[in-house]
Amino acid sequence: MFQYWWQAPDLCHSPLYYEEINLERYGYSHGILQPAFSAAHFFGVTLSMPYLMTASPPSDCQYTLGHYRPGSYAPAHFYRPPFSLRAGAAQAAAVTGLIFLAP
Repeated sequence: MFQYWWQAPDLCHSPLYYEEINLERYGYSHGILQPAFSAAHFFGVTLSMPYLMTASPPSDCQYTLGHYRPGSYAPAHFYRPPFSLRAGAAQAAAVTGLIFLAP
């Protein structure tokens, strides 16, 4: 019997707001419609950037240990940003400010 000891790396990074986990990490795509899905993801993240930056500030340290290991089977998931009332208020303030800024 063999025993393998593995110590998790203490490697962290800032939040990756534009990351498409299912596509970039696990290879799940929507076929020929993938460019349209990626464009929708990009513009959706761009519009919700005040929410995302308040819910997960750029100074936060995030680990990839919650994901499956590369090469192993991983079911497709729907990844959502964390729920935060404070971030919702920041998004509402940003949208209201942009509405009042426009003539």
